[in-house]
Amino acid sequence: MSWNITLNDIDPAQLGKRAHDAYADSRRRHADDAEVLPAMDEQFDAALAAASSGMTRVVGEGRVNVTLSGHANPRHEPREGWANDYVSVHVASVVT
Repeated sequence: MSWNITLNDIDPAQLGKRAHDAYADSRRRHADDAEVLPAMDEQFDAALAAASSGMTRVVGEGRVNVTLSGHANPRHEPREGWANDYVSVHVASVVT
């Protein structure tokens, strides 16, 4: 299942809480496919860890836009007719 979290114009100190709140909303939309949820959770945790590892500091001071996204197959195994697994992390400074 594909998942996407977009947070615009946020204080980097709020990234963890805001991302978890948004992911919880996104995850509920996929609750009917419990087989894939563990793989999605792993991807989200890894993407958030990458974005939280200092990336918000290397794009300058101040507020940021953050997009965390991915596609997870059950157990991260290729599945015919499904997209390949991937994780994407995007962090950009906000122009004020």
